[in-house]
Amino acid sequence: MSQTYYTILTKQGAALLANATALGVPLKLTQMGVGDGNGSIPKPIATQTQLVHEVRRAAINTLFIDKQNSNQIIAEQVIPENEGGWFIHEIGLYDDEGNLIAVGNCPATYKPKLVEGSGRTQVIRMVIIVDNVNSVELKIDPSVVLATREYVDNLIATKMEAHEKSTNHPTATTKSKGFVQLSSATNSTAENQAATPLAVKNTYDLATSANDKIDDLKQCFSYSDEHHQAEVHSRNQINHFVVRDDDLVGLYSSRERDFLWSFSGDRLHKGFIDVSQVLTQQKHDENGFIKLPSGIILQWLTAVTDTNGYLDARLPISFPNRLLSVFITEASAHEWTYESSYSYGYSSQYSTQSTIRVHSRCAVQGGYLRGQSGRFSLLAIGC
Repeated sequence: MSQTYYTILTKQGAALLANATALGVPLKLTQMGVGDGNGSIPKPIATQTQLVHEVRRAAINTLFIDKQNSNQIIAEQVIPENEGGWFIHEIGLYDDEGNLIAVGNCPATYKPKLVEGSGRTQVIRMVIIVDNVNSVELKIDPSVVLATREYVDNLIATKMEAHEKSTNHPTATTKSKGFVQLSSATNSTAENQAATPLAVKNTYDLATSANDKIDDLKQCFSYSDEHHQAEVHSRNQINHFVVRDDDLVGLYSSRERDFLWSFSGDRLHKGFIDVSQVLTQQKHDENGFIKLPSGIILQWLTAVTDTNGYLDARLPISFPNRLLSVFITEASAHEWTYESSYSYGYSSQYSTQSTIRVHSRCAVQGGYLRGQSGRFSLLAIGC
């Protein structure tokens, strides 16, 4: 051959491959050996049954069909950094019976040993061409081999690609499948998250608590079809607040066996009700107001007119609808003199739902009428 470095099948290897093809029993390639050729690079000979000078034989690390050529089988072996101290000139490929199937040579390569002060992992690759790759069993024992970096990189890339394909899914919606994020929130309105067991437990606890409160309320509430009335009663069931279908409302005492008080519409049938419990809002002060159940509002205040006898007295609150009437009395009568005559009143024309226009006048000797400052108490009625 014109090539310097090459690999050939031995006669024994070719015969075994032909036999494997004929019988349909694949040939098992299991080991690779390297040698130093006794210091020189030998030419592969088909009649060889062993290497010229073998220095190492070990299991094949990888055995696969070349992706670029389907008739080529590639065998690889990794020599670790703690082995070496010799040159590599020749390579041999063996089957599981120890038969030399292929032999080749290679450029002189020194494999250092780590104890020599320099070490490296050496990968030996051997390529053989066969007519039928199915005649060779592409199987190795993973428990006795080392992996090349390329093999590891390719394996990682393959695994990562498969993982990405398995996890590359869209987010789930109410209309399509997909991944969902877990959430422990019990007040979320999200529709693309799934509840955790904690969220389910918290929701269950809230529902249980609400149900217990409803049960407690049911114990204090009842409705009687016979008497056409609803009741809310105390736990000891002595006092019953009753609302009947005939509009009667009252407080019934099971101890007295009678209503303590009751009324319907605007008529009180029995008992009395403290006015302070009926007034919806009230304010007790020098300026104040009371809102009665009928909607009438009473307001009182004290105000002082200016030197011209005018004042727009602001009410504690505005009447929602309108001002009905105003009563005024002089609060500083002790300052009156015998020579003068005083008069005062309010103007309905200039009064509003929130202010009262007050006028005060003083008539002196000679019939002269002038404005007079004064202090006044007002009672306004409105609704």
